[in-house]
Amino acid sequence: MKNIFNKIDSLNIEFKYKVNMFLSFTVVVSALLGILFWYLIHFFIFKDSSWAFCFVVYPGFFLGFIGGALYLFKHDFKHLH
Repeated sequence: MKNIFNKIDSLNIEFKYKVNMFLSFTVVVSALLGILFWYLIHFFIFKDSSWAFCFVVYPGFFLGFIGGALYLFKHDFKHLH
C-alpha cells in the first residue's frame, strides 16, 4: 500500500482527493483480486456464481477499504499540509 500511496501522493492534486483516490483504488484492486481468485478456483469448488459476490465484497471491504483506512490512519501526513 505504501507504493500505491506514494504514486498517488506524487500527483499535483489536493490532499483530500489523494485520500479518496487511494481508498477507491485499493477497494477496486482488492475486489478485482478477489474475483480473479474466485475465477481460478470456481472450476473445482464454489461453482455457484453467488460465491463471486462474496469473493468480491469481502476483500474489497476488508482489505481495500478497512486496510486502506488503517494505513492512512497510521501514516504521518504532517509534511503534506
